[in-house]
Amino acid sequence: AEKEFEKYQRVNRRNSEALERLDLAREYSTKIQRAVNRAEDIQIIDSLVLPKKEFLNAYNLSITSGSIMPINEFFKDQPLNNKTLFLNERKDKIYYSSGESDTNLFTMEKLLDTFGNEKQLPSSINDAGSQAYPFVLSDGLTIYFSSTGHESYGGYDLFVTRYNLSNDTYLSPNQLNMPFNSPFNDYLMVVDEEKGIGWFTSDRYQPVDSVCVYTFIQNERISLLESDDFNYMI
Repeated sequence: AEKEFEKYQRVNRRNSEALERLDLAREYSTKIQRAVNRAEDIQIIDSLVLPKKEFLNAYNLSITSGSIMPINEFFKDQPLNNKTLFLNERKDKIYYSSGESDTNLFTMEKLLDTFGNEKQLPSSINDAGSQAYPFVLSDGLTIYFSSTGHESYGGYDLFVTRYNLSNDTYLSPNQLNMPFNSPFNDYLMVVDEEKGIGWFTSDRYQPVDSVCVYTFIQNERISLLESDDFNYMI
């Protein structure tokens, strides 16, 4: 990319508009390179390519982890799409995305026999762009979600945040490291603490109607890859 940047700069050295575009491209390239250098050392134990409309078939959660389902399966009036809804283990709280072009995350609680008291999650989560594919750990505090905002690498990226009991809000979300994230669409991070494994979905290098669901072993703590070989890191 740097060779192409230099070639482009020579050809457009008097074109300020073109040089501004070049600065943005270089900034993005540097951002991706930094992300590669912070790639996380994880063990992928399975991967399954599925049609987008069937990708939830690869998620096999324990009962203690709650359940995920298509939004239109819960809200019958919702249009058919591949967005998902999370229902906690006690089946008394849901998390989901809603909106027209840009979606935000909402939650609802069960009141007697029906769900109500809809609340939009705070702006620390609902950034510009779309937020979707929520999953909450069994602690009820830690939430994974996907966003096209929060300075994602491209398309949806995976983020995690935690509810702060002391001030009744969520902490600023953290973007997950590569290889969880990529310049493609990466979404629906699910961690089954009982089984010690997790899943996430990506359309990287897949046909337009397909995605790959990766199964990985959950690390107790983040461990970064260490190598001076940049090609190996990639």
